[in-house]
Amino acid sequence: MKNYTFFLLLSLLLTTSYYTNAQQMGFGAKGGLTIGIQRELQPMVSYHGDLFFESLSKWQGDNIGKQSRIGWAAQLGYHRKGASYTNGRTFGGQQANQSVEDVFHNLSLTFLLKGNFQWGKLLPYYAAGVRGDFTLGYDLFYQNQPNFVLPQVNRVTFGFWLGGGLEWEPPKSPFGILLEINVSPDLTPQMIKTQRLVFNSSTGLYTAQFINPPERIINIALEVSAGFKFIDYIEWEEEELEEF
Repeated sequence: MKNYTFFLLLSLLLTTSYYTNAQQMGFGAKGGLTIGIQRELQPMVSYHGDLFFESLSKWQGDNIGKQSRIGWAAQLGYHRKGASYTNGRTFGGQQANQSVEDVFHNLSLTFLLKGNFQWGKLLPYYAAGVRGDFTLGYDLFYQNQPNFVLPQVNRVTFGFWLGGGLEWEPPKSPFGILLEINVSPDLTPQMIKTQRLVFNSSTGLYTAQFINPPERIINIALEVSAGFKFIDYIEWEEEELEEF
């Protein structure tokens, strides 16, 4: 059912983009900090990077400062997701001086609806859409634990993308910069656990504990990005750009 929801939203996005009266197109790159979150583990500080393409309508509104535009965007990039057992801290035993994490190296494809409005010389924006991730590889702490049943890792996951930010596009310039924040929760599990590792503070070691029923582990990523883009104006709106 969740997969059907994903494809329904994707179809709605593509249909909406078809009817958008494109006035500006752009492409660029962005990247930055990721905070990876999973159930019962500590947040993991990580990173991500994307290439993106966008198509936006012409400005709508009565006067400058009260105008808005809408369009769509697509982005593809590398997102290092997961969670930490120690949150950067170390513990005793054989794992001394190591940061213990479960890491997933994901290739992420996202389709977004995007809206802009004017605020002085800045262009605040909001965006929302659907996302699909393909796991290129992973590094699990369980792989180093004897007699531990490895979890089932799903190579393909689906989820949402919700966020926004600020853009600056100098008048008549083919170049713009942006600052963005977003949250990306998964709908489908990254992995399914049948055992849990429990930390013993007296020995500094982990022991395995069976789980019934198995746990479905969902990724949630909080991301902060900075980036740039190159702009192609399909129709130059001379009066708008001079006033803006």
